[in-house]
Amino acid sequence: TRFNARGIDDNGNVANYVETEQITCYNSFTCSHVQIRGSVPVFWGQRGITATMRITRNYEYTNAAFLKHIDYINATYGKVLAVNLMSLTKTGEQMITDAFEEHVKRNDLPTLRYEFFDFHYACRKQRFDKVNPLIKKILPVAENMKFTVEDKRGTLLLSQKGVIRTNCVDCLDRTNVTQSKIALKMVEIIMRTLGVDLSAAFGQDVFSQIDNNNPKQQHPFILNFKVVWADNGDTISRHYAGTGSTISSVTRYGKGGILGLLNHGMTTLNRFYIGNWEDQTKQECIDMVLGEHTDSVNLFGESLDRELRLREREFATYERIAVFIATWNVGGLTPPSNFDLSRILDFQGQQPPDLIVFSLQEVVDLNAKNVLVSSNEPSLVHWMNVLSENVHKVDRRYSMLQTKDLVGIFLIIFAHERCKTRITRVNSETQRAGLLNKLGNKGAVITKLCFDDSSLAFINCHLPADENNLHARINVIDDVHRNAFQSDSLGKKKEEKIETLDYKFFCGDLNFRLLCSNADARQLLEVYNYALSNKKEAQAADVLFSLLNHDEMPVLKKHSEYLSRYKEGQIDFLPTYKYDLGTQVYDSKKSRTPSWCDRILFWHEENVEVDQKFYSRREYLETDHRPVVSYFVLEVKKIDHAKKEEITKQLYETLNSKPVDDDIDEVENLEGPSLQHNLSSPLRPGDSAGKH
Repeated sequence: TRFNARGIDDNGNVANYVETEQITCYNSFTCSHVQIRGSVPVFWGQRGITATMRITRNYEYTNAAFLKHIDYINATYGKVLAVNLMSLTKTGEQMITDAFEEHVKRNDLPTLRYEFFDFHYACRKQRFDKVNPLIKKILPVAENMKFTVEDKRGTLLLSQKGVIRTNCVDCLDRTNVTQSKIALKMVEIIMRTLGVDLSAAFGQDVFSQIDNNNPKQQHPFILNFKVVWADNGDTISRHYAGTGSTISSVTRYGKGGILGLLNHGMTTLNRFYIGNWEDQTKQECIDMVLGEHTDSVNLFGESLDRELRLREREFATYERIAVFIATWNVGGLTPPSNFDLSRILDFQGQQPPDLIVFSLQEVVDLNAKNVLVSSNEPSLVHWMNVLSENVHKVDRRYSMLQTKDLVGIFLIIFAHERCKTRITRVNSETQRAGLLNKLGNKGAVITKLCFDDSSLAFINCHLPADENNLHARINVIDDVHRNAFQSDSLGKKKEEKIETLDYKFFCGDLNFRLLCSNADARQLLEVYNYALSNKKEAQAADVLFSLLNHDEMPVLKKHSEYLSRYKEGQIDFLPTYKYDLGTQVYDSKKSRTPSWCDRILFWHEENVEVDQKFYSRREYLETDHRPVVSYFVLEVKKIDHAKKEEITKQLYETLNSKPVDDDIDEVENLEGPSLQHNLSSPLRPGDSAGKH
């Protein structure tokens, strides 16, 4: 539906992509001229009741899709003239135009010519005749692209050698008017080629005829031409937006008039209503029919998917990539511009990774003003610059892939240049977990992507604090995983669930606490430091293990359907919270119990391998938390789709022969064991998560 289909996808397909063929028959000749329309070929979208426009992917990670789109047009039609009708005075449209033009200029393709025309400004006050200079300007290109002609025997006499691609925002109203004017001039050229002068037949220029809104003064051909193109525009509009064109009266009559203005207003209101209240139901129906609805259960399909996963290595090849993750609660810190993060970005002898992921919390202070009203943009931009500068010290070939924030929670991912063409389907969203799940002081930011044919999710989470808030932490963990990418609203549809992805990384200030007294925890830490200072490393490790046995995560895992599936590397570092600022002294004011609040967890499918090279903390005294880092080596797959199709056919034959009763048993077993939230279970030694 309209707001769920904007811009381009990773295969080079664009929203509202329509080919319109105008066929002219005269005597024994049949002539054809083709135009196309389609959304601006960059990653952009609109969300919320105000339908705010935003670019969702930068140039580096859009260009491959952009080139696929242009290559497809070139292969199908030949050279392309892209006519962009967006507005310069509307911030969102200008932003999207800038992104479009960046691709045009930087690629400098010989098969692509670009023309910008601010339709709204030029045609203000209903002066739609002001589009005529644009048509006259591009007409030589259209003439050079020619048209197709066949005689009555079907002999091809002439072929069209290129195409005009027109867009506005929706590729509806402005595009309809412009394409109809291009079509009229092409009819004039075609008829002139066949020996008929339309201007002489009309007694005036064709533009003067079509812009005249008095039917009595118009030639019958023009009246019929207008109706055909108005009907075409209305049909495309109903398919994409649920209503006819807002300015079809212009196409039909040349000018809008009072009735045209009233119709424009009513159609606009109708589109607003449909976009906000009806399109989601329509989208769900589309997804259901296509088998892409996230809540649908197809036992046959699930059985097939399960069998395909087991045989995946028969039709997929695997390659290893490296992912580095750093999580840090920065406590509202505004670092200096030259802040050195080299200790965090120490890969301990490993190669610079393919992806660098920063998971920050409390980028702004979580006071009432910041949570409710203040903008976090200055802090985000500052941190973005600091992180970029430090990453570029590692290698200038890293670029920012994606950023997403929720008040103080900030997730930023950098990817190496070598990965540009391998990363697709990047998407992000937020899950609020503050008061009534409306405030963003707690919650999560999630980014998911595909690397080759493997899917990854990075979840930066800030869970509720306080030692006695176990229930709240469980609820937020499960809600984030259950609801991520599952809500539907204007410009947002349900997508695959987090649990279905190949790799999940759950990190952040998870606020996991020690289930022992502050005095006992500090006493064990004193014993640990004493053993370490006397070079008794084995004794120190035993003491740290004893302290870890009081960590609450094993208890939470028993009562969370999602956390129970995560693994964690062996913790061999001290609790990361809470320190007095600028010191290595645990909280001396409120005497909070030291705890491992800052964690990096991972969950992967059984048929792939993960090698965690290290899991450690880094020493920065600027905040009351210590950053935690980890380096993973993953297997990502490339699917041979021909081999997969062959194996799929084999499995279909096998599954078709399966007794029906087996599927009935599966239905009866779909409901798993009920989840009990009894947190009184005693903690047993060894429950702490160890090496995977």
